[in-house]
Amino acid sequence: PKRSKMLALPDDYKIIILESQPSVLRLSKIYLERGIIPMSHVFDSRHIAIASAYELDCIVSYNFHHINRNKTKILTTIVNNEEGYGGIMILTAKEALNYEQ
Repeated sequence: PKRSKMLALPDDYKIIILESQPSVLRLSKIYLERGIIPMSHVFDSRHIAIASAYELDCIVSYNFHHINRNKTKILTTIVNNEEGYGGIMILTAKEALNYEQ
């Protein structure tokens, strides 16, 4: 039952699923190769790459190990600029809510 409820969430809340495409995989690979995200955390790298490639405003994350940390924020912005993407803000939920106010 939990799995069924979770699989229904995108439809229930009109969540748009962003597809991974070659540009996302390429950007993700750069983050990994440069050591911004550890090789063992490919999905964290893809999370940031998808948000960047789709030009989202921000990522809201409590993953302080690989995503929401200064090193990641600074270095992903540098890579994104080199690759023709804008920077991506990485915030906690509280920061995002304060930012909106």
